[in-house]
Amino acid sequence: AAGGAAAGHLAARDASFTALWEQGRFCDVTIQVDSGERFEAHRLVLAAGSDYFKALFSSAMRESAEDVVTISEIAADDMRAVLRFLYTLRLEAKPETLAGVMMAASRLEVPSLLALGAESLASTLTLESCIASWAVAVSIGRPELDAVRAACEKMAEHLFKTLSQQPDFHRLSLDMLKTLLSSDALMAGEDVVFEALDGWLSKCSPPLAAAQKLELFSPVPYPLLEPTFL
Repeated sequence: AAGGAAAGHLAARDASFTALWEQGRFCDVTIQVDSGERFEAHRLVLAAGSDYFKALFSSAMRESAEDVVTISEIAADDMRAVLRFLYTLRLEAKPETLAGVMMAASRLEVPSLLALGAESLASTLTLESCIASWAVAVSIGRPELDAVRAACEKMAEHLFKTLSQQPDFHRLSLDMLKTLLSSDALMAGEDVVFEALDGWLSKCSPPLAAAQKLELFSPVPYPLLEPTFL
């Protein structure tokens, strides 16, 4: 009973913090993003949920005492989503905006939001979202997204032919493509691999050097290709 009462008290306290934030009451810091949009917040809540803000407010740097903290390279909608998570522990992001929110969570060092975002990406993974989700996991490069990266790689290995026909196939990075080609689990014929590489190269920008192209095509088992295909 005591545990239930304590949990209820914590929930009520968190709800009070959220209400105060939504009303703009007792906020003691303003977060400003590149667009100029500003967000009022409480230092205590930010420091409790974000290692970035905890370090900032604990340091002896001049910025730690300023009323306005400027955060660059984070969009206003992404910052809003991160702040709402810090107050409510709920992730409010659509599939098409989740990548930006997770990049912001990585920048602001909010591991709990990264873990929740990774769970959402993994549970909703489709062939259409595979490349984008994989790119997010690789770009952020944090352990919270290892499961997402592994799930994307597995899907790409098993459905390589269909994946190579997706409009965003060329968005695979060179390293991601090499990872696929070097996998023993890759399920695709030699001709499929060759045509996929040819299509990827046709949209590669900037173009690869000749030596890089040769390296990319080197895993193709040419003796197994049909003469008519060649």
